Formats: sequence, structure tokens, C-alpha cells
Amino acid sequence: MKNLVIAIIISLFLVGQSWALTYTFSGSAQGGTGTAVMDISIIGNTLSLTLENTSPTTLDGSSGTNAPGITGFGFFLEELVVYSSWSLTAFTTAGDQVQLGGTAADPGNLNYWGLVNSQAGVSLDYLAASKQGSQYALYNPDQDQGFAANPYFTKAVFEMIFLNDVALATEDRHITNDHDPSNGVTYVRFQNVGQDGAGSLKLVGIFQEGDNGGGGVITDPIPEPSTIILLGAGLVGLGFWYRRRKA
Repeated sequence: MKNLVIAIIISLFLVGQSWALTYTFSGSAQGGTGTAVMDISIIGNTLSLTLENTSPTTLDGSSGTNAPGITGFGFFLEELVVYSSWSLTAFTTAGDQVQLGGTAADPGNLNYWGLVNSQAGVSLDYLAASKQGSQYALYNPDQDQGFAANPYFTKAVFEMIFLNDVALATEDRHITNDHDPSNGVTYVRFQNVGQDGAGSLKLVGIFQEGDNGGGGVITDPIPEPSTIILLGAGLVGLGFWYRRRKA
């Protein structure tokens, strides 16, 4: 009986295991700073990523306009796995969600972003990039000047479905020589940074301790709520079965 319970618990936790990782990005150019937060979750063969531009809206030490736009982002996998589909959606300043790119060829796909493996000299396993630079970039929703003065895109949601289960790389890899640190697992590119939008940044993500991992390494699985419910139901069922058997 004891062995059966242990086997069921292990099976339930292996099914639907997931991880949540947070990376932050920060750098300065032409008197302006670009910052962003990237959250990545992985469940089996599905990778979901949210990306927010948190850049200051004014220049460093002055009131001039700073409107950095994210024009690319990407990551390394532990092992390169072929994907079956991807999609990138983002919110407008009005709060509407639109699809900026993806494998689906539906009328709602604006096709402003593409999925590549290199951008401006940076190569990763998978990299999403704006096809028109700053014009279709992701901006801080609080910014209303510069390129972001017109209707623009803010928080982005990216999803990839692979043919097999995936995990982020467990060791840092070389990404760029243009910023320190130069090695990492995740990447974000800013354009239109600083005075007159003259700067650009290629930034490596810094893993945030306190998430379920360490130094970018995926470690402890976080059971999904549905998994916990299933586990509880299974244990309750076993209890009833065991009591009836003894009776």
C-alpha cells in the first residue's frame, strides 16, 4: 500500500510539472536607460514568456524624453528542440491585445515581428525581432513622447510549442560583447534609447534569486493547481479503497 501511494505521488508530480523564472535587464546609452522584466514559464513542451518595458521615461539626470523601445528578445535552450508553433501578442495603449507575429496565417496576425536566430550580430536558439525596428517596438506604457507618442505596443506575451519537452539552458552562453555581462541565457534589444533616440542596447538577462532556480538553472518543479487537486483526489480515493478493503 505504501509503495503504491509513493508511486502515485511521483507520477502526479511528473505530469504537468512547471517552472517559473524571472530575468531583469538594465543598461544605459546616450544619456538614457533601458530596463525590462521577462518572466518565463515552461510546462512540458510549452514555453510562455511575458515581457514588460520598465524603462524610465526621462533622460538620466534631466527631464528630457527617454523612450527606449524593445525590438528583439530571445533565449537559449538546454538542447535545441524543433518548434511546431509560436505566437507574439501585445497590448496597445488602449488596452487591446493584438497579434504581432506567429505561425498562424489568420487575418488578425499583423506580422510585424518574425522569429529568427540572429539580430544585429547576436545569435540565440530562438529570437523574436521587430521587422521595422522602433516602429513596432514594445514601449513603457507610461511613455507618451518620442516614438511612443503615436499608438504603440506595450506588454508582450510570447508562446512557443515544441515537438518535445524543453528547458532553458542551465549554463550561461556568450551573447554579446556590447555589454557587461556578455554571457547569459536570455536577451533583450533596445533601440531609440536616450537623447534624440540615438542609442541602442543589447542586454543580457540577470536571473532573479528567489524564483525556483538558481543562477538561471531550472531546478525545483512547481506543481500546477490542477496537479495538486488531482493529487488530493487520488489520495482520498486511495483512503476509501483501503478502508473498504480492511472492512
